Amino acid sequence: MTITTNILSASVATLLILSGCQSNKAHLQGDNLPPRHEKKAEMSEPFFQADASRRNVTRILDRQSANGAAADGTLSVAHFDGGRLNDLGRRKLDSILDGTPTDEPVVVHLNMPEGKFADARTEAVQTYLKDMGIDGEKMNVALGVNESNSSLSSMSRSGAYETKDGQINAAGSKLDGSTTAAPGGGGTSGMTPSLFK
Repeated sequence: MTITTNILSASVATLLILSGCQSNKAHLQGDNLPPRHEKKAEMSEPFFQADASRRNVTRILDRQSANGAAADGTLSVAHFDGGRLNDLGRRKLDSILDGTPTDEPVVVHLNMPEGKFADARTEAVQTYLKDMGIDGEKMNVALGVNESNSSLSSMSRSGAYETKDGQINAAGSKLDGSTTAAPGGGGTSGMTPSLFK
């Protein structure tokens, strides 16, 4: 009787396993699944966005990039192929335009030496800006470094330097928060305060 019971138990277990596999197999074949468009609509609701939409993070990063490009406002030799503006230069100008408020002029500095391509590059930038709808009065293209965008990184620390007698000196700090000149002078000879405006 034990052999008969074992065989009966094994056959019942086999039937249960096989019937379970058949129902899973039907589910995998798609018999019980909703149509594709219903699945897609379900997925695109609030948590998932459509592939074509711009995400908020992308909008924020694009705005930061445009603001940075406008603050920098500088094109270099890498933005040109000879005297022509290349794709990198056009993209940088697009970012500068996006970051510049509409009531302010577009300022572009060409950080490169004067030479045979300087005039062609200046003209290429002016032509591109005109093609983008910027009047000649609303653009300022200048050859040279953007002086308003340069400073020593250490100058941004509060009280890091002080100006005395036309010299910029490192400043030490006391516990009470006031600053004094660091021992040993620490001056940077030859630098004038006008350089750091």
